[in-house]
Amino acid sequence: SVMVLTLSICLSACGKSKLIYTNIDTSDTESYGFAIAKSSPIAQSNFIATANEVIASINQEEARALKEYYCKVAINNGDTTGIVRPTFTGLPTDDDFKSFDKILKVYTEPQAEPYTFRAKGNIVGYDIDLIKIIAYRMQRKVQIISTEFKDLIDKENKSGIYTESNFDTEWRVVACTLSITEQRKQVNDLTFTDSYETVKQAISAYQNKKITGISDLAGKKVGILEESTGGDYIRALVDSGELKDKKVVVKGYNFSNQLWSALESGEVDAIVLDNVLCDGYTQAING
Repeated sequence: SVMVLTLSICLSACGKSKLIYTNIDTSDTESYGFAIAKSSPIAQSNFIATANEVIASINQEEARALKEYYCKVAINNGDTTGIVRPTFTGLPTDDDFKSFDKILKVYTEPQAEPYTFRAKGNIVGYDIDLIKIIAYRMQRKVQIISTEFKDLIDKENKSGIYTESNFDTEWRVVACTLSITEQRKQVNDLTFTDSYETVKQAISAYQNKKITGISDLAGKKVGILEESTGGDYIRALVDSGELKDKKVVVKGYNFSNQLWSALESGEVDAIVLDNVLCDGYTQAING
């Protein structure tokens, strides 16, 4: 069986039941990294080396404060009025990029508060700030492109968004709370940076559903993000694990916001997603 540790963010929820999430205590944790195609050795070696230098230099106290800041911004619907932005060492201003001609094109799905999300028409977040530091050191402008999560790692699409049209002037990378896995390295032909965040899978549900563990999903509708590690995990449990023959209905979604909307509307009883994403959204919903 799978043991769980329940984490609850207990804030008012406008009369609704509170949203909680439960860490799934599996044997392995996961790690986020930025990714680039192996098919471009020059871009790969330069990006990975620079990114790893930036990741190694992260001040963890500053990082924690920056993620808390972005959670507050998300809760406030993108409005930064009255929210003090903390210092994050090395973060360039928009003006610092003006003299650069070359481009670092960044694919992301901006539905992952506080890492990447939309605020007043702009895509912002902790991942985006790290990418800006990396790009500045490489003397490249940042171009951010919104993409469905499933298309970031689609096995049959690796010759598309992952392959640079011009490796000298335009490099393409993925920055989207992407878990580092052997499948993505081998099947999707990706090279990852070092880890910048360690995560676990979690179950999120409203408190009145009384879902605080894997066994509670029996007979329930469970939402997952297509092509995600959490989705693969739940499908495996339903196909041949603890949830086999337990009448669990798995519903897949292409965007994270669709996943959360399904939970809020009651279309699903629970969702499975990375715990750091559950934490950010729980604060936004309960706030």
